[in-house]
Amino acid sequence: MDPQHTIHNAVSNIICSIVFGERFEYDNKRFSYLLKILNNHFMLTGSAAGQIFNLAPFIKHFPGPHQKVMQNFTELLSFIRDEIKEHKETLDPDSPRDFIDAYLLEIEKQKSNEGSTFHEENMVMSVLDLFLAGTDTTSTTIRWGLIYLIQNPDVQERCHEEIVRVLGYDRLPTAIFSDKEHWKHPDAFNPENFLDENGNFFKPESFIAFSLGDSAVCEINKQI
Repeated sequence: MDPQHTIHNAVSNIICSIVFGERFEYDNKRFSYLLKILNNHFMLTGSAAGQIFNLAPFIKHFPGPHQKVMQNFTELLSFIRDEIKEHKETLDPDSPRDFIDAYLLEIEKQKSNEGSTFHEENMVMSVLDLFLAGTDTTSTTIRWGLIYLIQNPDVQERCHEEIVRVLGYDRLPTAIFSDKEHWKHPDAFNPENFLDENGNFFKPESFIAFSLGDSAVCEINKQI
């Protein structure tokens, strides 16, 4: 049994919870539509037509199979813009729900700043990047991890032993991001966790999304 579909659904749903502020049932029509256009995007951009389009973007003015790439990309952008429109209509400045709400509030805050890069088109592309850069990469990494575990049952057994030893059978795993000693309101979306008393951005010592020490992701500063 290929777990690709299940893994892809789970990863996409996590990104949805961060960006849109909600998780979907896997049979939800909107969620299924999003998965469909995301999957089409990865297949099309990896195809010969997609590669040629990347090499020579001027061919967008001519008919051909590359037009499917443009059509699918347009559908993705339309989906995101619809979500942003809905967020605008239901936005509560005192209670931001997710990434889009936080971005909308920052756009309003920076409205008088002519040099600000916070505007709606940038938000659309930022949301797009979160899905395109976070969905397939994470899903593929998990799938390869499972493949290596299947091929190396001794490693799989050691992983299982550690999980049982550390977590047992009756305790849900928790992480530092849920620790009330380090984070205010860990169960709520709270951008203020990354703002100092003057409202300036700072990186808390408790923020270790990319691991620690030698195992930390390369070029961590660029990714953050």
